[in-house]
Amino acid sequence: MARKWVKETLHKDILRTLVNKCSTWIIHNKENALIGGIILLAIILFIPFIISHQSKMDTEIMTLVSQGELLSAQQQYDQALSYLNQALEKNRKKTNMLAYYLKGNTLYQMGKYQEASDTYNQFLAQYKNERLAPEVMLGLSKAYEQTAQYDKAISNYNEFINKYPDNSFIPDVFQSLGFCYELAEQRDAAVQAYQRITTLYRGSALADMASYRLAALGISTTTFVNQ
Repeated sequence: MARKWVKETLHKDILRTLVNKCSTWIIHNKENALIGGIILLAIILFIPFIISHQSKMDTEIMTLVSQGELLSAQQQYDQALSYLNQALEKNRKKTNMLAYYLKGNTLYQMGKYQEASDTYNQFLAQYKNERLAPEVMLGLSKAYEQTAQYDKAISNYNEFINKYPDNSFIPDVFQSLGFCYELAEQRDAAVQAYQRITTLYRGSALADMASYRLAALGISTTTFVNQ
């Protein structure tokens, strides 16, 4: 009990000392104390405004993004880009991700492959670990294909395979990789890519296409068909 009484007494003394020191400081620093109080009050009053303003801005940006997505789906690409660019000008990270993704896809649909690849790269520079990253990587690879940047496309496809081995797009990636190797005149690498398809996806339309390409390259597919 004595110890408890001592602790309570010490706590009261410390609190009393602190209050006395604060009171003394305020008495001798009335102007500073007044300014500090005004600043604190302003912050307290301004916080709800900031939250409300940010919420309103987020709603406005999402409206722009949604409108851009709708117009892109309707093939009104120029108008779609206008809305998406307005959203990106607001520079809000959590909405920029979707805006970059939709902008890249829209530019690709317009046949503006270099601009699309630039936009996809902007996305990946900031959101490479986000859920849309695989689709963006695939779009970037195809944009490189369309601009005959086969080495970049090959590098990107191989990175995709290594990073997302279980992704549903993997079969198409293998096929595209084979095409790119062919176009880059890397015959042996193309053969390996096509043989991998015939082994992994035997009996599918994809395997049939790979077999056709192997035959065009002078490689017999009998071995793969009979396995």
